Amino acid sequence: MSKRPGILSVVLPVLAVIAGSACSTSPVPLSDPPSVPVDTTLFGLWEARDPEASPPYDRMLVLPFDGFQYYVEYYGTESQGEIRIPADTSRYRVFLTEVERRSIANIRCMECTADPEGWLFLFVDREGDRLALTPVADEVYSDLKDVRTAEEARLAFGRALARGFEAEDPSVFTRLPWSPKSWEK
Repeated sequence: MSKRPGILSVVLPVLAVIAGSACSTSPVPLSDPPSVPVDTTLFGLWEARDPEASPPYDRMLVLPFDGFQYYVEYYGTESQGEIRIPADTSRYRVFLTEVERRSIANIRCMECTADPEGWLFLFVDREGDRLALTPVADEVYSDLKDVRTAEEARLAFGRALARGFEAEDPSVFTRLPWSPKSWEK
């Protein structure tokens, strides 16, 4: 598994360290942002509890960016010896695209030092208060490196899905009760 910046690198806890290391990206998203309206049930605070780690856990705050996009703040953690401490906060602009009946997050880092112009993709599966985010395998980005339009990207992505590429392990988030102060814990 390659080290991806952001939400993918801390056990993939989506979107976190995207803002710092090199990673595979696409030059274009899989659609224009208005293709899928915002799902308001995704708004709120989500936490990824790693059963092998102690608190604090990675958290992600999802808010509306506009009628078709989300603003996501990712609060990562890192291990220092036997304890976990808060790490950097990353900020993303995200919107959803449907490809072959799968919901795909198109992710653009708003504060990145590496590849600020590239797009990352995650499979999004939500059931009630559980949100699974699965990174797309690096081999898919190879298929996307020369695309010029969202339509070309979507077609190439669909072909990769049909080939049955291996996705990486998902990060699973659980919804937390949220108020503006709850993420500070």
